[in-house]
Amino acid sequence: MAIVMKDIKKQYVGTTKPVMEHFDLTIEDGSFTVLLGPSGCGKTTALRMIAGLEDVTDGRIYIDENDVTDVDPGDRNIAMVFQNYAIYPHMTVRGNIEFGLKNYKIEKEEIKQRVDYVLALTGLSEYSERKPAQLSGGQRQRVALARAISKSPKAFLMDEPLSNLDAKLRTQMRSEMIQLYNRLKCTFIYVTHDQTEAMTMGTDIVVIYKGVIQQHGTPEEVYKSPANLFVAQFIGDPGMNALKLSSGGFVGFKPREAQIGAAEGDGLKIKGKVLTREYMGYDYMITIDIGCGNIVIRNKQHVEVDQELDLFIPQTALYYFDENQNRTETVQTGSVAEVFHVDD
Repeated sequence: MAIVMKDIKKQYVGTTKPVMEHFDLTIEDGSFTVLLGPSGCGKTTALRMIAGLEDVTDGRIYIDENDVTDVDPGDRNIAMVFQNYAIYPHMTVRGNIEFGLKNYKIEKEEIKQRVDYVLALTGLSEYSERKPAQLSGGQRQRVALARAISKSPKAFLMDEPLSNLDAKLRTQMRSEMIQLYNRLKCTFIYVTHDQTEAMTMGTDIVVIYKGVIQQHGTPEEVYKSPANLFVAQFIGDPGMNALKLSSGGFVGFKPREAQIGAAEGDGLKIKGKVLTREYMGYDYMITIDIGCGNIVIRNKQHVEVDQELDLFIPQTALYYFDENQNRTETVQTGSVAEVFHVDD
């Protein structure tokens, strides 16, 4: 199921500024497309408009080339999984899944077959007669997924479905979600502000900021070739360091590209003092005061707080951005004026 949002405008009644305007997005059939961005960027609004849960102020939405802008949510052949699961506490797991199917007037025997299938698919067969209060967070999320799958939709819309889970369970559920996508072979649209979820799960990532698509590409494209400074600093663990130049442009580098120690050759040379050192298992996350602000690097070398460091970033590892914060292949020259923060 391919989904197209064409020249979309969304403005809420009583407000003077649209949430988004001239918003164009094409979601390829069979893709696992992640809408990624900070809170309030418009990603959930976009998802809800696709689902039909939000009205479109202007523009059109197409599903498989059919204009569904004014079609009721129940007639769009899609299923939505919410952050809070939205399952009925007084019903058993089986009852939760059956409930929606009964509303579709499906034959009793087919309902049983569908429910048995999705219970097995999501690993819930042995929990079918339990109620949600007797389940873990991950199991409740599986119930929500099973209910969605049982409707045999052409697309799944998911609004931060893992955000209520602890870190270990989130990692497990990410793996299960990828396996589910590979089995079902249909379109997934997934909203998150967690770039790790986006990078590990998506076949396509759409980075959104203030209602505008900043970049749309594969995880590799978005990580290795960010279109602008916002994407560069939002993607990564942590994101790219960016130094403002007196010429008006910016030079950036990824935290793992910084080498500790003086070095010869073309590149960026920086001196600084260690502010914090966090042990991450594989390496250290080190915050460094370079005099005009702070940068963060990832390195295996053990350093001490207050230690003075020489840093070197090879020319081949440097990214350049113009005065409008857009990526450029032209080398930006000038002295380092200040550390640039994307929220400025």
